[in-house]
Amino acid sequence: MKNILILFCCTLMAVACEGPQKATSTNQSFLYNKNIGRLHPKFNVYHTSDTESQLDFLLDATELQYMKHENDSVMRAFVTVSVILHAKFESTEILDSASTRLSDLSDGKNDKFIHGQIKFKASYPNTYYLQVTIKDLNRKSMYQQHLFVNKADRFDSQNFLLLSDEGREFFGSDISSSDRVQILCSNPSIKGYIVKYYKRKPYMPGPPFSLKYSAPTFSRKPDSTFVIPVPGGEGIGFKKQGIYLLQPDSSKGGGITIQRYYDGFPEVTNTELLVNALRFITSKEEYDKLHSAKDKKAAVDKYWLDLAGNEERARELISKYYNRIQDANRYFTSYTEGWRTDRGMIFLIFGPPETVYKNGTSESWIYQSHPGVAPLSFVFVHENNPISDNDYQLRREPQFKAPWYKAVEAWRQGKTYTQE
Repeated sequence: MKNILILFCCTLMAVACEGPQKATSTNQSFLYNKNIGRLHPKFNVYHTSDTESQLDFLLDATELQYMKHENDSVMRAFVTVSVILHAKFESTEILDSASTRLSDLSDGKNDKFIHGQIKFKASYPNTYYLQVTIKDLNRKSMYQQHLFVNKADRFDSQNFLLLSDEGREFFGSDISSSDRVQILCSNPSIKGYIVKYYKRKPYMPGPPFSLKYSAPTFSRKPDSTFVIPVPGGEGIGFKKQGIYLLQPDSSKGGGITIQRYYDGFPEVTNTELLVNALRFITSKEEYDKLHSAKDKKAAVDKYWLDLAGNEERARELISKYYNRIQDANRYFTSYTEGWRTDRGMIFLIFGPPETVYKNGTSESWIYQSHPGVAPLSFVFVHENNPISDNDYQLRREPQFKAPWYKAVEAWRQGKTYTQE
């Protein structure tokens, strides 16, 4: 496991040389393609007071370039992190800005994460968009993303942070069976939390061309409810798989979500998942046969070998397919595993989109790499969900039927529709 190097970022300065960019006109495909761009940071937005918030970030040191500079005997990485706050998604008005510069000394392995914070002014009761720019100064590479800042709701998830007993900050809501969690909140009046437990009911999204398909609505009725105090010593463990919504006041909504998937998530770690994930490219008869097999791992291996025709090609297809499952879990998990979502389904079958345009309410994905074939465009609309702010539903269209079957057939012929 990588160590976490905590850097306290207290140096703030106005960002004068970089103006805001309209995200809708900027291709952000790097967000969902680990082979594009060098940096893949993680973020939490946390409201520390009525007038101030902070961006917590986590950088993977293996993605940074360490090098010696003039008159320097050691290898160092230099990074700048800057933020610009806007009232609206495409606004050119700057409400606040801040920047910090980080320097990290190489230990020869750089098998660690760099954890830092940067503060900015944001007041209740408003919503904002935060433009985040990270630069690796040695490599001269840049990462940029826009984050929604919700300061209109004092019970929104951004009013809470999840920490381990050792003080490690969780980036994302998924935890393992061995994790013990403490909840940090700037509101001293909160003495405990009402916990609503939801047992997940796995489902598969319908094909992108099916106008009859209707995504299941998330039932707000919990399977069980219990109360926990604000942890004063050891954190709280969550052993049972499912979704936990922690609310200081259930009558006001909001709260923070903890999700317990199988241990090892988002990786593919069990044979049941090996079979389940094949549902998109198998017939019902094939799928049922795989599920009824005594040795599911052997049955899955044989399935891929039959498609590929030889072991080398089969290994390549297996690696490609299940790596996409894992990446979909990292990118698109909401109240179900990422590969089961609409975006996860398209990502798995068609691959990472070549172009991604984002705005405050939707994402557009465009595939256009095939000569003589019209670009394929998918639109995903953001859904208000009490459990997750990462829930997007595909706008289904009948014209997706032909490209969908073409892409599925490519897998069944031992090929992938796109090549990363």
